[in-house]
Amino acid sequence: MCPSSEFQERIDTLDLIIKVLKEHEKILDRLAERLESIVDDLKARGVEGGKIRESISLIGEKISSLNDALVRYRSIDFKIPKPARFALVKCKEWRDFKDKSRGARRVAFEVREKTFSVNALSDEEIFKYSETLPEHEFHVKEEKKHYVIEKMFVGSLDDVLLVLERRLRCGLEVSTRSSRFDLSDVEHVFRLTCFVDSDRAKNWLSEELEVPEKNIVEGEIIS
Repeated sequence: MCPSSEFQERIDTLDLIIKVLKEHEKILDRLAERLESIVDDLKARGVEGGKIRESISLIGEKISSLNDALVRYRSIDFKIPKPARFALVKCKEWRDFKDKSRGARRVAFEVREKTFSVNALSDEEIFKYSETLPEHEFHVKEEKKHYVIEKMFVGSLDDVLLVLERRLRCGLEVSTRSSRFDLSDVEHVFRLTCFVDSDRAKNWLSEELEVPEKNIVEGEIIS
């Protein structure tokens, strides 16, 4: 059971107890009113004082029992647990994230704004790793029967290897989409965009972090 559901269950139990206490107070008020009415009625009928006292004693015992129960409930120290708060730790290197997240309770991954992110929930911390999905452009020119790559635009030298191996720095294999823009009959620009396959990412994370696939979801963990 997750911390939020446990917290809500305790709140529901506390609400039920408070409701019972209020009902007990209403019962005591009604009994007190009935007692006054009964005493007045008995006096009007000329019933002996001894019998009146006996009836009052019996009713008083019932009221006392209810009152004792009410006092016991009120004496309980109901401590409402606060929802669990987890520290968020951002890892710059995948190896650090991997070491800290191995065997995590829950793992979530997503791609947002060309950034691949992974969150792992441990007992008291959430570890986060993210890196940008590379996007590359190639300026290609036709020369006789050959095509020459005149320019290749990358964000860093590491991205050259990413283009060749189609893997992110963390090691996850990515897929690519390409688009073509014609500058002239012999000059073209090709744009290569990387994207993450959900099933592949889930399988890879399961092996890397030693977490069952059923505990890995596409989404995010909010601290």
